[in-house]
Amino acid sequence: MKKLLFILMLIPLMALGQKKAIDLSYKFKQGNTLEVKQETVQVVSQNLMGMTQETTNEISGVMKYKVVEVNGKDARIEASFLSLKSKVSSPMANVLMDSEGDQQIRENKVMKSLTGTNFYFTLSSAGLVSNIEDAEKLMEGLDQLGLDAASLAAMKQSLQQQYTGQGLKGSLEGGLVQYSSNKVKPKDKWQNDLAAGMNFPLLTKNTWTLERISGKGAWVNAKGDIITTDKNKTFDLQMGMKGKSDLSGFNEVQGNISLNDGWPIELKMKSQVNGNLTILAGGMLPEDMGIPMEIKTESVFTFTRM
Repeated sequence: MKKLLFILMLIPLMALGQKKAIDLSYKFKQGNTLEVKQETVQVVSQNLMGMTQETTNEISGVMKYKVVEVNGKDARIEASFLSLKSKVSSPMANVLMDSEGDQQIRENKVMKSLTGTNFYFTLSSAGLVSNIEDAEKLMEGLDQLGLDAASLAAMKQSLQQQYTGQGLKGSLEGGLVQYSSNKVKPKDKWQNDLAAGMNFPLLTKNTWTLERISGKGAWVNAKGDIITTDKNKTFDLQMGMKGKSDLSGFNEVQGNISLNDGWPIELKMKSQVNGNLTILAGGMLPEDMGIPMEIKTESVFTFTRM
C-alpha cells in the first residue's frame, strides 16, 4: 500500500515538473562551432499559355558557424559555406552546379568560388539575424573565373539575390528556430514574422509551440501563413525583366533542439505558396503577362556540434 501511495504521489510531482516554464533560447559561448547541413527540394509549377511547366531545384550544402564574440544575449557569428550544390531540372534544360564537382566545368567553378570565404552576422538569443558583414566578399571569387562581361554580370545578379542583403538574412533565419522573449512551458505558443529570402515580397507569420521536453532535449513546431506584403512592389527577374507577385500559402516546421545551447539538432520544413507572377511589359514583351504558379518546398537542416 505504501509503495502504491508513493507511485501515486510521484506522478503528479512529475507532471508539475514537466509544466515548469523554461528559458528557451540560444545560449552562446565563444568558440562554439557547428556545421549545418541543408537538403532542400523545391518544385515550381507555372502555367504558360495553358501549358503547365514544372521546374525542380534540388539544393544541398554545408555551412560552418563559429561564435567569435558574445555581447550580452547576442553573438557575432563567423560563417562560411563549406560546400554547395544545385541541380535544376526543367523541360528547357538540366543544370548541375556542384562545388565539389569537376572544376573544369564552369558551373562547378562558380559554386566553388562561393565556398571558403568568411562573412559575419549577429544572432540574437531569440534566433533573429542582423548586421550581416562582408557578404559581398562571397562574390569576389567570380571575378577570377574568366567569365565574359555579360555572363559575369548575369551570374552576379542571380547570386546576389540569394547570398547578400535581405536574401541572405531570410535564408539564415529560415534555417533556425525563433524563440519567445518569455519563458515557456509545454504547449505554450509564441509568434514571429519572417521576411522571405527571395525577391518576392513574402512574409511568413509563424505560430510556434513547445510540444514537449525530455531530458536535455525539446521538440517545437511552427505553423504559419505566408502572405504578400506589397502586391505592387516590382523586383528584378532574369534577362533584365521585372515583375510583381501576388502569392499566399502556408509554412510548417518541426524541430528537435538541445536545451544545453538552444541550437537545433534537426529541423524539417515544408511550405507551399500559390498565386500569380506578373512579368511587366518591356523589351520584347509588349504587355504585362500573368503567370499562375505554385511553389512547393521541403527542407531538412541537420546541426552537428564540432
